[in-house]
Amino acid sequence: QKEDMIGEDVFELDMDMNVVKPPVTPNLRLSACTPIWYSVYRFRPRAKCVIHTHSMNAQMATLLDPTERSTCLRMTHLEMLKGVGGHAYDSVLDIPIIDNRPSEDMLVDQVEKALVKYPKCNAILVRRHGVFVWGDSWEQA
Repeated sequence: QKEDMIGEDVFELDMDMNVVKPPVTPNLRLSACTPIWYSVYRFRPRAKCVIHTHSMNAQMATLLDPTERSTCLRMTHLEMLKGVGGHAYDSVLDIPIIDNRPSEDMLVDQVEKALVKYPKCNAILVRRHGVFVWGDSWEQA
């Protein structure tokens, strides 16, 4: 269970997804998100950290459009935009929204299309699921 992991249970991988250092607890598996993280690192080479959460706020943001057809959440004229790399109070920030799939590893194609279509984004919302965010540190992400 993810909740039972300790610090030494993190897999260390190289950029070819080979395990460099396995976790200390036996029989752990790589996350289904692993291919997504690698896609982000490939398309955003400055990213040093990718975080995925099942945040209720992120899930609710994907449902602001009652038709559930929106492909992005657009924000502007918000003070917090200054904290998002390269944006100002009156900038437009588009956060892509992709549809959920039965397993997180099945999101890779949609994630890569969103990374290409939205080159300034540093997050991707997954409808009814959560969010992937990245930055040049875990604090920034």
